[in-house]
Amino acid sequence: MRNRAFMVGVLAAALRVLSVSVSLAVLVLAISAALPVTNDCCAASPEEPAWRTAFLRRGFMGELNAPPDVIRSPTPIAMQGTKARVYIAAQDHVVAGERISLVKGKDRAGNIELPVYEFAFSGRTTFDVPARQDKPPRVSDDLEIPLAPGLWYLQESAGEKAKIPYFFDLDGGFRAKTSDAPGVHRHDWRGGLVYRIDVLTTDRRPGVVCMGDSITQGAGSTPNAGCRYPDVLERLINRPVLNTGVNGDQLVEFHRQIGFLDDPVPLAGVADAVFVMGTNDIIGGGRIKSIEDFKKVSTDCLNYLRHENLRVVWGTILPATGFKGFDKNPGNELLRRQANQFIREGLHPDAVADFDAVMSDPDNPDRMRKDFQCGDWVHPNDAGYKAMATEAARQLRAEKRDGAGRE
Repeated sequence: MRNRAFMVGVLAAALRVLSVSVSLAVLVLAISAALPVTNDCCAASPEEPAWRTAFLRRGFMGELNAPPDVIRSPTPIAMQGTKARVYIAAQDHVVAGERISLVKGKDRAGNIELPVYEFAFSGRTTFDVPARQDKPPRVSDDLEIPLAPGLWYLQESAGEKAKIPYFFDLDGGFRAKTSDAPGVHRHDWRGGLVYRIDVLTTDRRPGVVCMGDSITQGAGSTPNAGCRYPDVLERLINRPVLNTGVNGDQLVEFHRQIGFLDDPVPLAGVADAVFVMGTNDIIGGGRIKSIEDFKKVSTDCLNYLRHENLRVVWGTILPATGFKGFDKNPGNELLRRQANQFIREGLHPDAVADFDAVMSDPDNPDRMRKDFQCGDWVHPNDAGYKAMATEAARQLRAEKRDGAGRE
């Protein structure tokens, strides 16, 4: 009897535990049914689209009389999107009769695929740009456009006797008789008022902006071949990369113009900056005459980029011995070495891309490797730019692994 009573008690206890377990299971199922599905492998709703900066240029060479033709500039876009908007800078004088459009590129020879997508400002596709009076940049209306990654052409035209800015660009541009005609005249510059394009996209890859001088711009590489180091870097890391290299640029000029990123709307979706500059400061013999000058200016530039919430990969200065402008002053190489030592040990960016170590000749570290230079001993060739991109990609990946950088 005692054993029977004991067994009945154990069975009753087990039934109570089972009852509680079933109740908890039912409760969990009910809660789960009420919650949204968040597992990526399940049928989750697509992410909401957001505005991302897809094109950015910097610098200024001068002004020219707007040709009667359409100026067509190659403008690669690295992301899909459903809408676009352009930013134009205020000018020193009125630009009348401006028209701006985007059109898909058929090839690098200036040929296009219709239709042409025309931007409007306050509902008008033909508009005037006011003279500069400390006015902020103007932003177009949002344009519905089925953007796909690849080559696009930014097209601009202006009224009679208008003056427009132009900028040296290795990939050049074209002029066409009308906005839908083939390109007929090629030139080595891009012209127009647009300096930025934002795209409405679901692409969440963090962007990278490459800042520098003609080495970043790509001088010495094969034109229209995607061989500049930012072009190669984009393919290596599978992230959108913006090239804002300016021929002849100097740290002191970048420092003087600091704030070029201070748009009414900050750069969208850009997380990292790869920065390399200093050769022209050394060659030019301007305001950077000593390592102390370099330390101050480079530190100020780094602090500004961090203020813009960018993680910064700072590149060491490439060898330039053999270039006539560099060799005329025996002290230039010493200053370059001192600057690189400070970049490696004293500047403290989020990461250092040691372009100097990658590009220098092991038997003569003052010179660039012969198979990496384009012939002038200061600009890389396609192979040299690929080596630079590989080093930049390595540092960006290491930065991500180590959790370095700014949130």
